[in-house]
Amino acid sequence: MNRLFEITEAAAPAPGWQPGQDPLQVIQADIQALMVRARTAERELRELQERSDREQEKRLLTLLEIVDGFERVFQSISLKQDLVTPQMKKWISNFRTLYLMAGDVLTSEGLVRITNLDAGFDPKWHRATETVRDPARADGTIVEEIKCGYVRRGKVLRKAEVRVVRNEGGEAEAMEEEQAD
Repeated sequence: MNRLFEITEAAAPAPGWQPGQDPLQVIQADIQALMVRARTAERELRELQERSDREQEKRLLTLLEIVDGFERVFQSISLKQDLVTPQMKKWISNFRTLYLMAGDVLTSEGLVRITNLDAGFDPKWHRATETVRDPARADGTIVEEIKCGYVRRGKVLRKAEVRVVRNEGGEAEAMEEEQAD
């Protein structure tokens, strides 16, 4: 008896169907409504994914700042090796372990370090935080990397901060003057 009721319910007309209406028009209207709902759901999913990606990038940038802090500490310690006690060495070893773990997280999230410093300054990859004059080097030569840059999924997450050669009357200055005109 219950099975007969289920079959009867399944064969019942759609809730929007009125006697005298063309069933084909009702079905087409239902299909259109479902297509609109599907497009809306697809758009909302895409927006959710984009928002999630932005939030993930913010967290990764925060982790990068922590990694940068470790690198500064290790650089400072390397300059004062003669002052490091055996107890400090144990602490440093523990900090290096944390540093490596953070690096593993960055790698697992698809971050790749920008390493094209020899190619010279490129605003796509680098941010010049300081310029120096050095007639022995060509304009745009990267003298020092101040902060590492990273790429994630083919997109620059953080540009490398670099110190760049900019000589008086050099190419960089001429290009700046052209852009100002």
